[in-house]
Amino acid sequence: MNFIKVLWVANVLFILGTSSCSPSLKNGFELIDPQEALTLRSEMFLSDEKVTNVFYDIAIMDTFVIFADYFSDSIIQIHSLNTPGRIIKSLYRGNGPNEFISPYFNKSVPPHYQTEELGFIDLNARKLGSVRLKENRRNIHSENLPAAFPFCTDLNRTEDYSYGIDTDINSKSMFFIWDNKKEQLIKGIPFYPTLKKDYPEEAHSFLYSGHLCVNEKTESIVMVMLNLNMVHFYSLKGEINKSYVIGKQLNSPDVASKFLDFPKDNKYFTDICGTDKFVYCLYNGTNKHDGSSEIFVFNWNNTFVKKLQLNNPLQKIIVDKSDKYLLGININTEGGTEVVRFLLKD
Repeated sequence: MNFIKVLWVANVLFILGTSSCSPSLKNGFELIDPQEALTLRSEMFLSDEKVTNVFYDIAIMDTFVIFADYFSDSIIQIHSLNTPGRIIKSLYRGNGPNEFISPYFNKSVPPHYQTEELGFIDLNARKLGSVRLKENRRNIHSENLPAAFPFCTDLNRTEDYSYGIDTDINSKSMFFIWDNKKEQLIKGIPFYPTLKKDYPEEAHSFLYSGHLCVNEKTESIVMVMLNLNMVHFYSLKGEINKSYVIGKQLNSPDVASKFLDFPKDNKYFTDICGTDKFVYCLYNGTNKHDGSSEIFVFNWNNTFVKKLQLNNPLQKIIVDKSDKYLLGININTEGGTEVVRFLLKD
């Protein structure tokens, strides 16, 4: 073992407790600190010049782009992908039997673009919903969530299973796996890694919070961390395959923080999305919200591919199925949101 490798191993062991080692992760964490990045310039896709929008989620499906909106009565807006200013259909807040309050779109790969049906979850309404877009029919379906289904973010729902990040402050897991047919929890995936710093137990669910993307075809789950500069690759059974640290060392929040969610500390990964080929991880790395974002791109074989440097601070991202372009939600100076586009291929 050469001198540099000895220093690296010593640094990891200094930061982590001995219990952080996993039998399936023999070589520890791989450090990623790319000095070069592909710089991308944005173009306006949809502005709020005429109508104030406060979009908080986004999805692409066939010839449509779909937004969830905090501000408008049209809580879900379906726009033409080729003519973004054209609204094809809106789902209105409190409208009829399919009433929704704050829906979030299914993040799994590939259902968000390979079918004509977009799924979403609304935890406040305790409902699962879907919008079917086919020819001139745009049917809305909803069903009540099972009583035992966890309150979660980042729902990734496949035919048989659901994966999500439990938002309960007493949660003991990074994410959970749910059996859709038996309507029962299979298991929660334990917090990882174990840190030497003695964080209060009630802060753990915030410390290990992040974002999740599932690709059933490649039997992979990727979780990126908000308060730790880490990316984890798991099997569909929740077994960890590989972990990356972004930068020269593992960083973690101030253990003396007065707030459980560490608002003054650096925030690292703020969103994730995937296609058949790649997973795109939106990275901030500071405690500011107005700096330009970066995107770390991996393939589904757990391998780092490249870093993208953007010229906008983005909150949410989505990539089309051919990996040709990326759409991102950007908060403007007036407090509304704009949608910008970045070309990924010439």
